Amino acid sequence: TSQMLNWYEEGTWTPTITFNNASVGITYDFQTGLYTRIGNIVMLSCYIDLSNKGCSTGSARIAGLPFTVANDNGAYSAGSLWFDSITYSGVVSCYANINDTTVDILQTTESGVTSALTNTNFANTSRIIFSIAYRAA
Repeated sequence: TSQMLNWYEEGTWTPTITFNNASVGITYDFQTGLYTRIGNIVMLSCYIDLSNKGCSTGSARIAGLPFTVANDNGAYSAGSLWFDSITYSGVVSCYANINDTTVDILQTTESGVTSALTNTNFANTSRIIFSIAYRAA
């Protein structure tokens, strides 16, 4: 029935950073992630500490979510971020991509222009703490 708990799981996952979906030369001091899944809702958090941002270029993403995000517009979910050694303009935000296992990282200037953070915003020593709840496929 709809009242039945059909899935409960706790576990770990390995978060990664990609630039334009590539991760050439990226190395980490820490990549730690935890999740809890109840039914089709996934709650997760992670800590990422880079030791080298590598040579990939383009839009920054957190990748490797433990479950694919559901494939409908109602499944878009925003997360929360804390950064160290990452430059940006205005406000930083992020959202989970539907039908995928990635999260886009964005910046919005005071004038309302939104763009992706890129490899140029990151340093070799960048750190991220991230959490989100989303609906799994």
